[in-house]
Amino acid sequence: MELDPALAAARRTAGYRVDDPDAATPSVVFLNQVLAGHALAELVNLLSPWRPPVAYLLVDLVGSTTSVLAAERNADCPACGPCSPRALSDAAGAPEFRAPVTALPPADAAPEA
Repeated sequence: MELDPALAAARRTAGYRVDDPDAATPSVVFLNQVLAGHALAELVNLLSPWRPPVAYLLVDLVGSTTSVLAAERNADCPACGPCSPRALSDAAGAPEFRAPVTALPPADAAPEA
């Protein structure tokens, strides 16, 4: 995909790719270092448990905090439900989010007092 000229042109137009070697590029080294450290801690914890495993970890680099999150799979959720595009990356396309259908009262119904 990186060598596809049409995709490269589309990314360049959208601002995701700059072919100028002198252009400033964002650095994610610090972010990668922090997340790799947390991932390594979880790996060591799996090999030699010293605490319960963490399923979800929220890393707040602005507030310098980490929080353990708990979540359950929701069958109606487009991100974690059975029709989720997870693990397919860009090949899955964008997920579609739909508001739940709720029954509305008839238009001529009087409001409850």
